[in-house]
Amino acid sequence: TWCINDILGKVHTEGNDHLSGGGRKGSMTFQRCKDWVYNIATMANELEIYHMSLRNYMKRILCYCILENIVKKKEPEFVKRYPLKGIKNKFWKAVMFIPAKLATPIYIRKRMP
Repeated sequence: TWCINDILGKVHTEGNDHLSGGGRKGSMTFQRCKDWVYNIATMANELEIYHMSLRNYMKRILCYCILENIVKKKEPEFVKRYPLKGIKNKFWKAVMFIPAKLATPIYIRKRMP
């Protein structure tokens, strides 16, 4: 059991970025994008705790980069609070930069309500 003193998620049901109800299946709200940025940054920065395969790690870094592009447009300060730390994370983020930039508009069109 791990005890932490961080906000893991915010749940609300009003507004355009609510977490429950409405929307099409598999859609991603802006709040969920922020939650995923936080979760992936935490997992990538604590790799000794969260053991994952290289394939799973790469998928998460790509997802982080795509969601970072989305969140950065509306709330750039949020992304600055949860950066990827360490040489390994920064290297793979740089490698994923161009694929993430190309995939972001497609992701928004297919997943965002």
